[in-house]
Amino acid sequence: MDFAESLSSIVSNKVSIANVESSYHKFLNSVKIVPLNEESKHRIPAKLKFRTDYKKYIKSLVAELLKSQSENVLVSGLPKIRRGGFVATTSNSVYSSFVINELHSFDWNRVFDILGSANMTDLLLNWKGFIVKNGAVIQIFGDKLTYTGQKTTTQSKLIKKSTLFHHLQSRPRYWEFTLIHQTANELLTEIFGANTKAKRFRRIKYLFNTIVQNDQACKYHLIYQQLLHSEKSVDPHNICSNASSFQEVIRFVFVILGKLLSLEAWGGQENKTVLRKRIEEYLKLDSRGALHIHDIVKGLCLNDFSWLGTTPKVTSKQDFEIRQKLLQEYVQWLFTSLLRGIVRAFWYVAESTDGDILYFPRHIWHKISHLWLEMYSKDNFIKTELTSKDNYNYGMIKLIPKKNTFRLICVPSKRSPSLLQDKLTPHHQKDQDVKFNTYRANVLRPVRLILQKKLSERSQVDSCYSATAYSTQQIANNILAFKSELLQITPKMPKLYFVKFDMKECYDRMNQKELIENVISLFRDDKPDTKFYYRTVGKMRSNLRQQTMKHFATSNFTDLDILSNDQARGGCNGVWVDTGKTIYLTRKDVISECIQQIFGAKCYIDDRKTQSLKFYRRKQGVFQGFPLSSVFCDILYSAMVAKNFRFLWESNSPFFFTRLVDDFLFISPDADQFKKVVEIISDGRLQKYGAFVSKEKTHIIDHEEKSKTLQFVGLEIETDTLDLTTNYMKYSNLSTSNYRTFSELLRYLKTAYTSRLHEYMLSCENNSFQTISTNVQNLLHFILGSFKRSFQRVSKTDNFNPDLFTKYIWSIILLTLKKFVACNDGSVLLDDLLDDLLDDLLSTIADALTHGAQYKDIINALKQANFEDVQSSYSVITRPDSIQ
Repeated sequence: MDFAESLSSIVSNKVSIANVESSYHKFLNSVKIVPLNEESKHRIPAKLKFRTDYKKYIKSLVAELLKSQSENVLVSGLPKIRRGGFVATTSNSVYSSFVINELHSFDWNRVFDILGSANMTDLLLNWKGFIVKNGAVIQIFGDKLTYTGQKTTTQSKLIKKSTLFHHLQSRPRYWEFTLIHQTANELLTEIFGANTKAKRFRRIKYLFNTIVQNDQACKYHLIYQQLLHSEKSVDPHNICSNASSFQEVIRFVFVILGKLLSLEAWGGQENKTVLRKRIEEYLKLDSRGALHIHDIVKGLCLNDFSWLGTTPKVTSKQDFEIRQKLLQEYVQWLFTSLLRGIVRAFWYVAESTDGDILYFPRHIWHKISHLWLEMYSKDNFIKTELTSKDNYNYGMIKLIPKKNTFRLICVPSKRSPSLLQDKLTPHHQKDQDVKFNTYRANVLRPVRLILQKKLSERSQVDSCYSATAYSTQQIANNILAFKSELLQITPKMPKLYFVKFDMKECYDRMNQKELIENVISLFRDDKPDTKFYYRTVGKMRSNLRQQTMKHFATSNFTDLDILSNDQARGGCNGVWVDTGKTIYLTRKDVISECIQQIFGAKCYIDDRKTQSLKFYRRKQGVFQGFPLSSVFCDILYSAMVAKNFRFLWESNSPFFFTRLVDDFLFISPDADQFKKVVEIISDGRLQKYGAFVSKEKTHIIDHEEKSKTLQFVGLEIETDTLDLTTNYMKYSNLSTSNYRTFSELLRYLKTAYTSRLHEYMLSCENNSFQTISTNVQNLLHFILGSFKRSFQRVSKTDNFNPDLFTKYIWSIILLTLKKFVACNDGSVLLDDLLDDLLDDLLSTIADALTHGAQYKDIINALKQANFEDVQSSYSVITRPDSIQ
């Protein structure tokens, strides 16, 4: 907002404001204005040019804005006018505009008297106005934010690995199977566009005729039986062991491609070798990875694809450009259609819970998945039917392989019940998506937010409900706060007891009756007709482009006024605009939707015999993957903790108790507390809630246990000191295949480093310096290790830039030091610790870059560096061409 003017600049052109009272001067300076572009400016209605009565002027202005379907934020909360009257978006919409109330103030009336109605109208219509309140900037008039989305092209140049995953289909019969279902002419139109009658397409058409004929002649059933239908027995107890090895996948894919593509179609032997390597690279990508078409084509000899032109060799620059474009389109078809078709036809591709990509041959997948589903459904499902009353509470089963079993996910369907088995056109699918998104925006998201708010209110009243955490960082901060509490009680860290446990299949086993009772109990103080209001507010970047949408729910409508209530903005600063969309749900509406999502939720499975859908509902639990499932888990487990572990909060001894989804951790120096917690998780009383403690994953540390560390949700906890370390190398990995240039890779890795360098890792008050150093070293090794692995790929398309890499190293060093200073401001040992941390940073980076001749000069510079060198080097990084 640095480019904005203050309202005083316009008012001072009409009258002198040098002698006005300070309060009015402050008001004028608090209003920031930004002019619209010339092409976006609006005509000033004649009715608004000569008004003298301010109240009547405001009424006329609102009426004109509504009549013209204006996007001005002054009327964003009011209903649109159509011929015949107002049109409501939904039956439970609420219409209001808090910003109009702002214009009714005496200060704005005074601005009107100074400017006159014509200039005032020009200000309100052709400028964007913002008012600064309590650190936040709120738009009060002018066209709503303009969001410029990314430019889209007709066809993406990125070939994503994710398109191979979870392609469901009935087990195909390979006896008369074909991969290509179009004629050569149809293929030409699909790949190269409508204009394929030019002379150069004659040879291309002949080539594709050959490919189609090869496809029709290929004996897929024999190849499948020989290469994938092995005599190895299926092991239903070790799911992942049934997947094909990567070498088996590669061999099969190349055998099929060899049957379909002649050497001419490969572009000769050298090009065939290059394309085979690219295919292997693509199949080795992680689930979020992608290959760019330019990276695939790079290294191919264009002249060897002689069939792309009318002559064997390129004859002109124009001919070269045409051939290059045709080659890219052909290679794109090879990967996105032919290769993808082979993989999806013969394997079910899934990512395991450990992150491994598994290729299950179709016959094996059908056998183990249907066998597992059959056994699972007997214990967990009741057969049912879909009714007309069902509103998006049904979905399709998706199985995620684990080592010995599956994790069952239900993906919500975005289609109406009658269209579940129909093949929809893009237009009809878009229509279905709009209907689903409308229901999600007007019902599911508000219900979820209302439940979260009610649970938060309960935790403020009853501290037993406050054990739920929502991130590893929150847990780390809470553990260190507990450590500080202990050290205030005793000068030395006492011996501690630890209990870590989690629940088996927490979503699948939840007690539905207990769940709905606890949902209803959140509303016990509300009347049946109590209304809960839901409003959407936009939060913008400083350049006035949309950044994110925030959603708020409350039973008090005035709490949604972002002008007068900081809580309506979630207590956050920034640039805000009230979109005006407000709906309400009654207590009855919320509970009814919860009942539908708990008791009425359904999944469907393809029936192989009848080729129809079978519908099931759960005997217990909720479907993981549905919009409200996670908040249901929070409600039930919070109630379980409050009722069974209340003695912890009632005791005088210090303790730590937290939950992240289905993982629980208890820490205390009190032996009685420890024994009672162990008793509760061991005697089965939690099973009343459908919470079955996993004995295999329960870890108990008492004074006789010699374990020095405890692993919990990615944290390594020192049992003697409660120091925390995070080893990212052990628990996560970075997907960098989307970054093709050296600078893009460094920019991403800097963001990755910044987002993972948390305050709890750097605080000397709660951690030893050795622990801080270990945390930073682990993160540096993780980031630089990711760089070295990624650069092996990037080096094929871009060169190593020593200056840019040096700037990157200095930037993360100074970032770490600045954050360390901010976390330990006031420490008497800060200067000494800062020097020690710098030494550790330099030695860690030098150690991580030991292997590689290109890093030699950089390492030498690091070894001779001091804090002043870091600061002077970092000053160059702020240039526009830098990695920042």
